[in-house]
Amino acid sequence: MRSIIASFLSVITTITIFFQCLFGIGGLGFGKVALVLEKDTYPVGTETIAAVLYNCTREPILVAPYAYSLERWEAEEWTPVALKDSVEIPIANFFLQPLQSVGKSFRLTDHESLPAGRYRLQASGSTYAEFELV
Repeated sequence: MRSIIASFLSVITTITIFFQCLFGIGGLGFGKVALVLEKDTYPVGTETIAAVLYNCTREPILVAPYAYSLERWEAEEWTPVALKDSVEIPIANFFLQPLQSVGKSFRLTDHESLPAGRYRLQASGSTYAEFELV
């Protein structure tokens, strides 16, 4: 019974993502990988940002759940924000299938204190999401 329910929910999720991609809902679109944050602004000192990574392409994409980059908008360009030396990123990868999504968490505490400003996260080498710390 559990496997039937899980299969049913998987089909519903795929159909939902298909229509979101088809109609461009939430910044999604066919042929794109999209990273959607829960908010556009966060208070300075936020520890973790939750997001959802959507694959609206026809091919599976490689996802490294612990690997991402953070950049800050400075002097009219994106400048990389380094990780703390103590942060170790485990090697863990999986493929996100077409018309599927996965939740991702980004730990801002892996970086030195971040001042207020405009930032963007890059996930899986294919998509960016911008946010502000206020």
